[in-house]
Amino acid sequence: MGKRYLFILWGLLLTLTSAAQIFPGYRTSNYTGVNGVFFNPANIADSRYKWDVNLLSANAFVGNDQTGLKFNEITKSLHADSLKAKLLRGNGKVNSLIYLDLPGPSFMIGLGRNTAIALTSRSRIFSNGRDVNGNLALATIDAGHSNVATPYNFNSNQSMIHAMGWTELGISLGQVLTPKKGRHFFKAGLTLKYLGGTADSYLRMNNITGTVGNTGGTNYITGPASGAILLNSTNTDNFSDYHIGDLLKVRGSGIGGDIGFVYEWRPPANYSMYETDRFANKYKIKVGVALMDVGMIKFNKPGNIATYYQVDIPAPDQYDLNRFSGKSISDFKAVLDASPGYFISGQPKTSSYSVNLPTTLQADFDWLPGAGIGLNFAARVNLYHSGYFRLYDFNAYSFTPRWENRLFSVELPLNYNDLTHFKAGLGFRIGPLFFGSGSIFSSLVHESKQAVGYVGIHWGIP
Repeated sequence: MGKRYLFILWGLLLTLTSAAQIFPGYRTSNYTGVNGVFFNPANIADSRYKWDVNLLSANAFVGNDQTGLKFNEITKSLHADSLKAKLLRGNGKVNSLIYLDLPGPSFMIGLGRNTAIALTSRSRIFSNGRDVNGNLALATIDAGHSNVATPYNFNSNQSMIHAMGWTELGISLGQVLTPKKGRHFFKAGLTLKYLGGTADSYLRMNNITGTVGNTGGTNYITGPASGAILLNSTNTDNFSDYHIGDLLKVRGSGIGGDIGFVYEWRPPANYSMYETDRFANKYKIKVGVALMDVGMIKFNKPGNIATYYQVDIPAPDQYDLNRFSGKSISDFKAVLDASPGYFISGQPKTSSYSVNLPTTLQADFDWLPGAGIGLNFAARVNLYHSGYFRLYDFNAYSFTPRWENRLFSVELPLNYNDLTHFKAGLGFRIGPLFFGSGSIFSSLVHESKQAVGYVGIHWGIP
């Protein structure tokens, strides 16, 4: 049942359909409660809520830098092979990103007017595709169903597919640093997290060259083909069969954290108007800076499937790519071991390895011109892009007009990122319920290179 619920949730998010900026639109609100720690841990200090509980939230992103996803394709992309085929298709080198964020039961409480603490839980799946040969990937995934004209030569140099799942347990502290009635208002926040790695897999291809042909509807590699393949997976890496129970099966561990600061300019008129109402906004201008997702997870070799292969397919031999159809990376080892004459196995060089989280530096500028209207400018800068065991996000910039009050808000996130470029979305908050998308308008008007959706519910007392 857990697997079914995970796919139902994934489908709901995609039908709602911002590099993977989590909760686009909603994140700019002043009424996010405990969920604010996921955007900047300083947000919980001087919160609009005395206490707040997140019951369940979810955010999903899929996209690549080449091909479009039609709206009807997005809503039907629940099958793993279908989704991979859409994300990795394209001519030349393809970059892609899949992201699923599931904040679980979390609680925040304000301790007087200056301090707040939060306990949070969260599960995440993050997958990067870097410089993947689109034609080769499609021929492998679709097997005999690929529409790419054959024969064609390929060269997959330093391409990488890497996916990791992990669960976080965090404790956060937010603190006001200045007197309440000053015009200049500062606060800071820190989150420390235990990181439990639940699954990890990577497939790296170094200087793979050859030719793809097709006979009788079956794709194959014809020699001469050469290069090297490195792969590794934990024994729960099959993300196409990933279910709720896997979120609690720890295969690696680590420590991580977030740190953030917020400055607010509070004109005397604004502050005196709301001096006795902590649920109202007191600032005219707010600036936030946060360093997010610092840390790494170490996976040990026992229980992992790790190996290295030297590729040697001589001419005129042919290797049937249909053998990989419907397989995950954890299945690839058995497939390659079945042809030792073509894939010469070696020994992995290390007994363990560590994977960095997708660390980013984030900043936002928020202006309240009045009457519940807010204008938010935000930027996210990726601090990692290259490296063998690094997950990475993409640089992103957004402008989000919004209207909000205690019970309702409407946000219009306008996003640009280095992976999928410009997208427009829409978000809503109605009491404890919030939902929206970072790309729904773009998906309805034309083919979109991404799909982003989120939904959640939290409840607090002002």
